[in-house]
Amino acid sequence: MIHFIIPKRGDRIFNRLTWVGIGTSSPVNNLDVASSATSVNAVVRSTSTGSTNVAFRVQDGTTGTGSGDGLYLGRAGTSNYLWTYENEPWVFGTNGTTRMTIDSSGNVLVGKTSSDSTTAGVDLRPEGVGVFVRDANRPLIANRLTDDGELIQFRKDGTAVGSIDNDGADRLIVNSENTTGYLAVDGAVKFRWRTNDFIPHDDNAKDLGVSGARFKDLYLSGGVYLGGTGSANKLDDYEEGTFVPTVTATQRQNATMREARDRGIHPLATQ
Repeated sequence: MIHFIIPKRGDRIFNRLTWVGIGTSSPVNNLDVASSATSVNAVVRSTSTGSTNVAFRVQDGTTGTGSGDGLYLGRAGTSNYLWTYENEPWVFGTNGTTRMTIDSSGNVLVGKTSSDSTTAGVDLRPEGVGVFVRDANRPLIANRLTDDGELIQFRKDGTAVGSIDNDGADRLIVNSENTTGYLAVDGAVKFRWRTNDFIPHDDNAKDLGVSGARFKDLYLSGGVYLGGTGSANKLDDYEEGTFVPTVTATQRQNATMREARDRGIHPLATQ
């Protein structure tokens, strides 16, 4: 063992084969710095006032030993770097467990170690895609505090096209920034809503309910157009009741009984 004493400071450096100990004569690694002080710091610095490049480099037999190899932790100019030159992931962990990984493609993975859309965890991709997967529970929560308004805004080329909002504690609003909103199935628009109407996208092609899934009551403040769009097709009133017809025949003539006609109701019978 080689034993050095640093003048003025009194610190001792011990060289034990290829292990170096500073403040300890029993180093447990290639470089072991020990101190009984409550505050221990390691400093690497340059005293130059110009542009500097101060760094730790970690290299091994597989990375190479050039300036573009291995792990770089340092400061260059006015930027600070935690950098690897290798085609390898960065792995961050706590409590002996991997918590976050930045893979060699730049995907940021939280709670998972590979980029996919089926494994639980968060996958933030450099092309601008976020994948959130959770088992048996909600994968995303958007929580607006203090006031009502937009919860999520959707944009196209920087221009807002719509949003999901709230109005009151429990009211959800689907909002279109245009004068028309659209509902589609399998990529094809089926319905549109505008300021004063909710309409099918294609004329004379959509049903309101089906035989096995009917609406119950229909409340209207206006009328209904049946079989056409002309004024004669508009039904805007309805009355129901009973009546007793009186039939009178004279001079052996045929008698005719008709229901009172009103608003397109056809004759009841003819004799």
